[in-house]
Amino acid sequence: MLECYAVTRLTWQRIRIASTLVIAIMVTGIAIAITFRLVYPQAAIFFVIVGFLPAAIWSLLVFDTDLQNSVEGIETGYDPWLLRMPIATWKLAIIPASMRAAMVGGTWVLYAVVLSYILDTEMPKTIPAIVFATAAVWLAGATWRPFSRVLTRSIAGVSLFVVVNSWAFLLIWADLEAARFANAGHFWRIGLLGIAIMVLLAGFWFAERCLVLARHQPDGRVSASARRSKWNLWCEEWFSRPIANKVLIAEPKRALAWHDWFSIPIGTKILIGCFGMALLGFVIWVPLKAGVMLTVLFGLVFCLSQLSLVVCNPQKDGRVLPPYLVASPLRDREFAWWRAGSIVRMFGWSIVATILISLIWLVRGTRLGLWQAWSTEMATHYETDRAALRIIVSLAVVVLVATLGRSLTGLWSAMLGRPRVHLYAMILSMSWILAPIFVFPVWMLKQTDYESAIANAWWWAGWLPWVGWSWLLVKSLGVMAASVLVVRSGLATFAQVFQLVIGWIAIVSVSFAVLVFLNPEPMIRPTWIGLALAFLLPLARVVILPYSVHLDRHR
Repeated sequence: MLECYAVTRLTWQRIRIASTLVIAIMVTGIAIAITFRLVYPQAAIFFVIVGFLPAAIWSLLVFDTDLQNSVEGIETGYDPWLLRMPIATWKLAIIPASMRAAMVGGTWVLYAVVLSYILDTEMPKTIPAIVFATAAVWLAGATWRPFSRVLTRSIAGVSLFVVVNSWAFLLIWADLEAARFANAGHFWRIGLLGIAIMVLLAGFWFAERCLVLARHQPDGRVSASARRSKWNLWCEEWFSRPIANKVLIAEPKRALAWHDWFSIPIGTKILIGCFGMALLGFVIWVPLKAGVMLTVLFGLVFCLSQLSLVVCNPQKDGRVLPPYLVASPLRDREFAWWRAGSIVRMFGWSIVATILISLIWLVRGTRLGLWQAWSTEMATHYETDRAALRIIVSLAVVVLVATLGRSLTGLWSAMLGRPRVHLYAMILSMSWILAPIFVFPVWMLKQTDYESAIANAWWWAGWLPWVGWSWLLVKSLGVMAASVLVVRSGLATFAQVFQLVIGWIAIVSVSFAVLVFLNPEPMIRPTWIGLALAFLLPLARVVILPYSVHLDRHR
């Protein structure tokens, strides 16, 4: 009984961060659903109810969001906390598997029921079966990670995530729309439920075997004392190659850039999960307004997830950086620049995801005959050929710039190693984003004459350039102060700071030229575009990164 209690307590300690993320996602989804019903009652709420939470959980946790990354985990491919748990029998091994499955499936069912009540919409009967089947697949993958390299594991996880959830969407869509399933619907649903239960049981068995197996080979390979079965023989063949050939852990910079993501680039990981959610949502056509609301939703998920991770920081000593990084022989500026470089690489992955989203959206919309209708409507409205394509490319550029900017925003406060400062900085940063999002819709809903309200809104927008130029002046002063501080401390040179400034100017200039060329709306002035890009991309906070690391390592 004491062993069961110990395993349960350890499992809950490891998944409490993930549970906090789930609660934040549920609250955000309910808020967006209420906004949907107020602003756009005819919106496709189906996409919010069905695809939001399971896709978010899968896309977030597939990147080890619950603090399982470490050097030991990268070397072996197993979670280090599993290797230290007192698991001796299958009865004990089933405890963490059950708790994880309950977290994924149970919270989603609760979330879907609440949304169905708020939106007065009946939840499709096939959803629970598909969600639990997806939870089983995630359970097996999260318990035993068959790929030691983080990059390979991420690619495999995203691919499996897209395949499983796309299959689920197609089945649910057929259940809602296809009349041919009306007669045999009950038998079809019973069969689908049976398949889901079988997959769930198989996932439990797979997870149990992996947990027991992980206890017997801490080096990542099957030990001689393990029971010789077909499963063990297959694992022995899989792990026959040395770990050193799979993971270049001897290269410190490579290890520094790819492991322990909680301390610095957690925002990038969450945004990659948001791109996975967007990919899943755009596989089936969504209305333009629903797409805009989902984009806003992704931003809110990012903010709430960042806040929850800061509040529930399990580091008892107040540090964000792990001890082995604080004591590493790397110089401060090398650490800071390589951490920033990992985010730039993740930014490249977001570009690939955006291109994939656009291609799937284009192909799916063409098959349904909706792309032609929407493109014709946009061309007629703006009196410009290819207006729809220009809008899509412009939105993609804005999303990419915003992704890079939001990923770099909280780095300096996270590297500082002070959770309270990081919390205050994130609240201030979120207020700049959330205030316009909530104030403008509420103001529009209170108006009776929308034409005069829109005219007044455009008049007030004329004052935005003055605010933008003032903020740009303050930003320039901050860059100068950060540059002097970093150079005086010996953590960077003027040449490195100059390279950062040139890179910032290049990104803003290229994005500005592309958006001005593609923008079909004459009311959106080029000055607004330039100031918005300058606001989205931080510079002073990037320059101050080495000094933040210096303070955390020597305080």
